[in-house]
Amino acid sequence: MVKELPRFNDIGKLTYKLLEETGKHILRAISLYLSLSENYFDKHIYNGNSILRSIHYPPITQEPLEAERAAAHGDINLITLLMGAEGKGLQVLTNSGEWIDAIAEKDEVIVNIGDMLSRHTNNKLKSTIHRVVNPHKEMWSTSRYSIPFFMHPVSEMKLNVLESCICEEYPKSFDDITAGEFLNERLQDQLKNLFPEHNYKEATNNVKPSVFQEEPLICKYEKRKGKPITIIEGFINVNESKQKEIAKKLKRMLSVGGSVKSGKIIIQGDNRDIIMNELKNIGFNVKRVGG
Repeated sequence: MVKELPRFNDIGKLTYKLLEETGKHILRAISLYLSLSENYFDKHIYNGNSILRSIHYPPITQEPLEAERAAAHGDINLITLLMGAEGKGLQVLTNSGEWIDAIAEKDEVIVNIGDMLSRHTNNKLKSTIHRVVNPHKEMWSTSRYSIPFFMHPVSEMKLNVLESCICEEYPKSFDDITAGEFLNERLQDQLKNLFPEHNYKEATNNVKPSVFQEEPLICKYEKRKGKPITIIEGFINVNESKQKEIAKKLKRMLSVGGSVKSGKIIIQGDNRDIIMNELKNIGFNVKRVGG
């Protein structure tokens, strides 16, 4: 619970409920398009594992190392609802292979098809591949905020390919699997891509940190030559090569500089909250040190 901002929790809960209700009606429309009963998805999303996430892309303070702040990807879930973000940057990939800007007005919602729904429909509804690119230079000094709602079903939902989406021209393309099993697979794939040699603990739907080591990483703030930096230290089972991969990921996400020295990752600026959240997503315990 957030105590620092009045009404934050009440407004956050209301936003979640409204987006969940909106998503339910969108899935009902999709059900009719797929020649299913209108309420087909209702039982699968009731008390599901949906996530409302707030993302802050901080101002860019120096020439970015890469053009993308979030690399091209598809979401894992059924559908993603995205209200108008503050600042341009989101792009989607068309069937012809062209990247186009995706901008929602104040009274509009962007809807992305996720990998679960794509799989369930035998790619009749294709996953929306999207990315976030850096803004034009005149916008570097401004932040970009985005609040996506990732609509997940209950873990027990079967993502088996729908019979209505199989035909001679489009035979069944995917093995039978549940939503929970698929989520586990994707989360483990993400970890293995970052640490291919690591012997992972089996993931769960409530993925816990400390996948790599029980001892927490230390995330602290310092000033060097008058400039703020964030330091991550305490790596035990992670070699320098993998530390550099993590640093590269953080630098690209934050559009700042950084380095790896003596077993420590050093990132420009005081971005501890964002960095700690990302490290937890990767699979680390993280401890904040200092104010």
